[in-house]
Amino acid sequence: MSATNTTTSLHEPETIGKAPYIDVNSQATSLRQHSPMPGQKRPGGPPHQRSIRTEDSFTEPRDIERHSKLPYFLRMHGSITPRMIVPLAVIGAWATLITCISKFVHPLVVSDLLLTVLGFVVGLGISFRTSSAYERYVDGRKYWAQLSQTSRDLARHIWIHVKERHDTDPEQGKADLLGKLTALNLIVAFAVALKHRLRFEPYTQYEDLEPLVSHLSTFAGEAFDPNTSEPRRKTSWKRGGEYLGLTFAESNPRKVIKRSKKNLGNLPLEILTYMSAYMDSVSETGQFPNGVQQSMVMANLASLNEVLAGTERVLNTPLPIAYSIAISQITWVYVIMLPFQLWHALGWITIPGTIVGAYIILGIAAIGREIENPFGRDENDLPLDKFCQGLEDEINVIASKAPPKLGDFVMTETNTIMFDSNYTSLAAKILQSIRCGSAEPVGGVARFQTLRNFYADNARFKGQTELFTLFSGDAFNPSLESSVTKGAHMVPVLNNLIGGNGKGVACVGNHDLDFGVLQFRHLKAQCTFPWLLANVLDPALGEDVALGNCEKTMILHTTNGIKIGVIGLAEREWLDTINALPPNLIYKSAFESAKALIPNLRQQGADIIIALTHAREPSDVKLAEKTPPGFIDIILGGHDHFYNHQIVKGTHILRSGTDFKQLSYIEAYRNSNPSSPSLSNSSTPPLRPRWSFRITRHDITRSIPEDPSTMKVVENLTSKLRRHLETPVGYTYAPLDARFNTVRTRESNIGNFVCDLMRHYYSAECALMAGGTVRGDQVYGPGVLRLKDIMNCFPFEDPVIVVRVKGNMIREALENSVCLVPALEGRYCQVSGMRFCYDDTKEAGQRVRWVEVAGGPLDEERKYTVATRGYMGRGKDGFTSLLVRSEGGEAEELVSEENGVLISMILRQYFMSLKVMRRWRRWGPSLGRHWGGVHEKLHGDEGSVDVAEPGSKAHKHHNDGGHGDGGDDTDDDGEGHGVSDGAVEEGEEEERRTYVARSVARRWMRAAGIDHGGVGTVENHDTSEDGLLPDWTRGIAPRVEGRIVIQGANGEAEENGN
Repeated sequence: MSATNTTTSLHEPETIGKAPYIDVNSQATSLRQHSPMPGQKRPGGPPHQRSIRTEDSFTEPRDIERHSKLPYFLRMHGSITPRMIVPLAVIGAWATLITCISKFVHPLVVSDLLLTVLGFVVGLGISFRTSSAYERYVDGRKYWAQLSQTSRDLARHIWIHVKERHDTDPEQGKADLLGKLTALNLIVAFAVALKHRLRFEPYTQYEDLEPLVSHLSTFAGEAFDPNTSEPRRKTSWKRGGEYLGLTFAESNPRKVIKRSKKNLGNLPLEILTYMSAYMDSVSETGQFPNGVQQSMVMANLASLNEVLAGTERVLNTPLPIAYSIAISQITWVYVIMLPFQLWHALGWITIPGTIVGAYIILGIAAIGREIENPFGRDENDLPLDKFCQGLEDEINVIASKAPPKLGDFVMTETNTIMFDSNYTSLAAKILQSIRCGSAEPVGGVARFQTLRNFYADNARFKGQTELFTLFSGDAFNPSLESSVTKGAHMVPVLNNLIGGNGKGVACVGNHDLDFGVLQFRHLKAQCTFPWLLANVLDPALGEDVALGNCEKTMILHTTNGIKIGVIGLAEREWLDTINALPPNLIYKSAFESAKALIPNLRQQGADIIIALTHAREPSDVKLAEKTPPGFIDIILGGHDHFYNHQIVKGTHILRSGTDFKQLSYIEAYRNSNPSSPSLSNSSTPPLRPRWSFRITRHDITRSIPEDPSTMKVVENLTSKLRRHLETPVGYTYAPLDARFNTVRTRESNIGNFVCDLMRHYYSAECALMAGGTVRGDQVYGPGVLRLKDIMNCFPFEDPVIVVRVKGNMIREALENSVCLVPALEGRYCQVSGMRFCYDDTKEAGQRVRWVEVAGGPLDEERKYTVATRGYMGRGKDGFTSLLVRSEGGEAEELVSEENGVLISMILRQYFMSLKVMRRWRRWGPSLGRHWGGVHEKLHGDEGSVDVAEPGSKAHKHHNDGGHGDGGDDTDDDGEGHGVSDGAVEEGEEEERRTYVARSVARRWMRAAGIDHGGVGTVENHDTSEDGLLPDWTRGIAPRVEGRIVIQGANGEAEENGN
């Protein structure tokens, strides 16, 4: 709603409400004891040691959990420096030899050109070597990430979806549980076995693998021979040679495999076979019946096999030997030639220069060789041990608790679903009270009330003037709740907020009048604070009387003697968007009204003048520009849906947001030597404004606690609203098809019906509504329609808007509508006032064949008025051609989102207009005139909705046994909102007695076998046994008319019409 929420006072704010941090400790116990849970100490010491170990700095695989503070150029762990010691010693000796010969015997010099040419070739070779090696390293990490993801998915599917048969046989259920744990073990076993296979360790007798696979019959397990399978112990000379990178000291990594006398098989592949056998077993026993889940599990097993093949490819496909030999030879030739090329320029510096150059060239080449196999045990290889242990810990977490049931974590009081509300409190709310945004500021009247109460009652403000609360309108609508209550639910909320201490005032907004002036006056009479509107007059109420009998101005008295004058002002534009206003209203400009009334406020002693407006920001700016500084001290504006503060000619203009999401706290300070504003000399620069204002913005966030008393009011209203959703509001004697596969693929009668209502409500030429607007996904009726049907079928809170666009933009919108057919996309449009044909075999963007609007071909250059949803006017779902100018588009807004009404409210009023008994007593002449015009267009000869009079014979009817008493639209108090205790009028009470008497009489006649003919009494069922429609309302039967023509692949057009 476009409501500006503003509080004004003369004291300062302080921080209130702090969201506590809650520390939750949880414990989990795993049945798989061989692996500790995350955070537990592992055998052999704590996971994080404080002491620095020598081997951490020089050898051992890199520990990703450790952090080194040394700069990179000083680190040895992972460096290729140790492997460069011997080559650099050789190069240094060679450079020394060449330098000494050149110095003492004969200069050995070659041209620098050779250095350049060889350098280019060597650079290419080394670049190819390192890039190929790094590509293999990245592929290795990618495959291991795929293994982790697939293993998690597979473990989750098995643990959650494989059923345990505890209910039928406890022993069998226990066996099922142990089978699931065994399957999870196999997932870990696959990862560990793959790690050992990639390190050329083909057996099963390893510390981390044997507990997982010792019970399996595998080739690797049977081939184990302690005499040939254990690796030989390395001598210190061999370890030193490997550390220095000497190739003659390196062992053949496949030596253990070559010594085996038996077939070693492929252990990871054999484990996959056992996993497949487990899945086959649980599928056959009915423990895993869901076909979709079975497909996902089989895809997981295939993915693990892909990981096995991919890692073997990385391991067994090194750079071809010819490349390796050639690159190595070219590199050494270049390094050996360095002294011959450097001696002439560097002299003795040739020796260190050659060593440095050799370190750079040979070092880069050595890096490529170092990372070529990412699965080994040295410092630069992938930390596969950590990866495997992490995967085991994660699967332990999954298996640490029984598979959760929905009620265990959803339907519980400790489940804080949104903001500070738990499941129990939200379950008591109606659907659309739950569907709200999660982004901050979250808003909410209960939090808003808390902040307001703080400024009003906190001890730090004791002895200061009272707090004044000012509200800039749009309180009674639009909202889904208002579609039910006609705004009555907001009365107790506003009374607590604005009128709680008798120091508040509100300005009338356009949406406060959506249900007519009579309803507004009824609600206004129940408010404990005044409503202001100075510049819209209703001659029917008397000369110079404001619309709705509102006050024009008022004086607020403070305890320190300061008087605050307030005037309520509106703008002309929103008056044209309200269809339920009395005729012959007189509008006076905001400036002229202020010019006439504010001097009177000054004469009454007003020290501060506040203009409380419901107008767009440009209108407020215009008002400030026309008046001299100090004539109006501050303008508190509404209607716009944003927060902003500016100063124009010394006048503050403040708009405080919307939907109880922002609040402005204002402090006023009297200035010395102020100017005396006068309209006659408005061009004279002011000396000094009368007042200075300190404005504090508050966003209503979830950190602000909800006010308990307001929450009780909200919960009480919500409970009554939920009960009222069962109220019958209308009747259809044709089924309304709201199924997704209808409204998102072809023309639907409910789509025609709602689009026609949108078009005729605003007298637009055509209407477009995305099929996703219709959310019921069911067929309604034939039979009674209830409030909950409307709310559930049309739950969105973006209003209907009207735009003016060219014909080509309508065509673009229709192309977007059908671009994804046959997918069930919400963008598929239902239409009114137009027909179009499309061919879904054509390319997207070229599917619409022809379009007719208002009975003639679409003129792509002509401008049309189109009723649509605000959602589409913001360009959502691809409707960029309907993007309004305020959002950066080209569509001209005739009725904006600030002025539009909800589809649910239009439907509510429409069905109210059809009732013939127990009609709403505040259904005034203005509403009657407006809806009479809509009926004429909708139900006339060219209309799309057939209407049957009460008590007549239904043409198409199937009795669904529902109640059809017509609800209670006679009085808001009868709607169960608990807003007031107003008395029922005498005529209405008589009608109720007649209603009950006729119902009882008809039942008695039917029980006695008396033929009551066509007597039109109201039944407890939808119709009488002879097929008559209920007497409390007229029945409707929307039609499908062939508005959307689908051209098939054979070129023939198929119409959905009847």
